[in-house]
Amino acid sequence: MPWAALEAALRVELRSMGSDLAGAAAADARLVLDLPCDPGATTVHATLVHVASGRAATEDVALPTDDRIRVLALGLSELVRARWPALATEPPPPPPPPPTVDVEALRADLLAEVRERVDAAAAAARPEPPPPAPPPPDVFVDLALAVSGYPAAGNAAAELRAGVSLPLGPLRLGLEAVGAGGWAADALGDVALGGAGGAIAVRLGHLERGFAFELGPRLEAGWVHAEGLPRGGASGGGLDAAHVALGLEARARIGLGGGVWLLAGAELGAALAGVDAMADDRRVTAQLGPRLALLAGLALSP
Repeated sequence: MPWAALEAALRVELRSMGSDLAGAAAADARLVLDLPCDPGATTVHATLVHVASGRAATEDVALPTDDRIRVLALGLSELVRARWPALATEPPPPPPPPPTVDVEALRADLLAEVRERVDAAAAAARPEPPPPAPPPPDVFVDLALAVSGYPAAGNAAAELRAGVSLPLGPLRLGLEAVGAGGWAADALGDVALGGAGGAIAVRLGHLERGFAFELGPRLEAGWVHAEGLPRGGASGGGLDAAHVALGLEARARIGLGGGVWLLAGAELGAALAGVDAMADDRRVTAQLGPRLALLAGLALSP
């Protein structure tokens, strides 16, 4: 790099922009060039230094392949024009240090004030304790439709059950009235079934707000009448029989609001005595043997 030619070109560019550094041999500015060894390099790392303060600004200046001296001098003069005023100007003095604060004492005061305000707000906003929840009801009035099936006898009967469930110490006492009806078809005629009776149950109970569950044995007793309806010249008659059934029953009630509950239940047991209707020395229908009952309805809690 012909340094003398570069210096002369740089002085020309500095004079053209009116810089005081153009003719000052002892100027307070220095240019340091970091010229790469690679002959194909396209940039020069240039650093402009303010000698008195040591402040410096660094930029990469373009180094073209043609007319390198003039173009490099132009780039360096642009660096001086853009960065020298800031380097030559004394920076403002640093701000005075902040006043010292006793952080621990300030923290303690703030915590005490916050604690006092929180306690006051909590005392003012503390709600009144809610009233105690009402106890679950202990009396239910049930009304349900049921279907009782007798698989061994091929019979099913529809029933209407109405009753109450009462507390009996740790247990529940169920009392119920039952009305039933059914129908059976045969080649010689049909058989109509009807009856009435009552039931008593002693069950374990679990009661809470919105839900009640009972499980225990149930004894049903009543009277059943079967009436033959012959056809095709056949003769028929009526038959009365006592009805006794024993089973294990489960009932669940889900509160709907306003003292109304949804009722569902199931019973598994056997009919110990009941009607056994015959035609031509063969069984037409009967209510005897194993029995399965399903019920659904509503319950009221007065």
